[in-house]
Amino acid sequence: MGEARQHHFVSQCYLKGFTRDGNKDTAFCALDVKSGRVFFPKPAAVAKERDFNFIEGLPAGELERRLSGFEGRVAQALELIVTERSLINEDAHLHLLNFAALLAVRNPRNREMMNRSLLHSYRVILDLALSSREMWESHFERAKAAGYMEGLPELSYEQIKQANQKNPIVEVKDSITAHIRREFEIFDEILPFFVARRWLLCLAGPQSEGFITCDHPVGLMWNDQVPRAVRPPPGYQHKNATVLFPVSREMLAVGTFEGDNGVRTLSTFQVAYFNGLICAHAQRHIYAADAGFSVLVGNNAQPISSDELARFVTERRAIQTALVSETL
Repeated sequence: MGEARQHHFVSQCYLKGFTRDGNKDTAFCALDVKSGRVFFPKPAAVAKERDFNFIEGLPAGELERRLSGFEGRVAQALELIVTERSLINEDAHLHLLNFAALLAVRNPRNREMMNRSLLHSYRVILDLALSSREMWESHFERAKAAGYMEGLPELSYEQIKQANQKNPIVEVKDSITAHIRREFEIFDEILPFFVARRWLLCLAGPQSEGFITCDHPVGLMWNDQVPRAVRPPPGYQHKNATVLFPVSREMLAVGTFEGDNGVRTLSTFQVAYFNGLICAHAQRHIYAADAGFSVLVGNNAQPISSDELARFVTERRAIQTALVSETL
């Protein structure tokens, strides 16, 4: 029997915590943030990508098997945290932080960003190499001596420069293996900043429909209200940045360097506020136990329902599409 090719980048053991009964075989509500479509899949049907964990040179499914052992321990940690409604158990707390750090770096959005960065670098290098005949011939001779030009047609400097001006490099991607290697390097770099934070466990109040999550569940944001256009996005090492991580539909972890540890129960309005922040980090899907969740988004003074959010998403998408069309 062949190995499964669809790999989850957000684990089912985590997503099941956002179903109504905490069971991975129970369907929950999903909102497509690109189309506004609401549907009801099971956790196994979402947050996955073909060959996401494939590593060249290892047996098929090897990384999947190794991660499954870790995810089994994470599942136990999540169950303990939900049952005790606290982060006081050190082992469970550390497993939660390791899991959150992995989710923060191992996702399609980050891979797409790395691919865009790689493409930009190649374009800059090629433009620099073609900036003069002397520069190009110097690079060409070194590449030829290294054997990189074997089997390729011989083109003049003018032909290559003209071709680059007409059709610049349109796509360059790192291999999945290269992405995975870099992701675990970044994980090692950022994990200490997760552990060093103080973590407040926020509980959804009894009148609330609970917290939601998304396909990019670890949120990172500046603590102050300085406009985003004024400075770059925060990093996990920044002292005045907050990390948000929905643990389950009942609780949300908030990590800061200068805040409080402990547990706090939130009002319905506060839960909706944090749900709005979680929505802002979604790449494709938002997940909730059912369609009864509420969020605080945009310029709304009061929380809106999931139906209103779906309309909000659809209308915003239509406006963005219209603006793009007007500029073409």
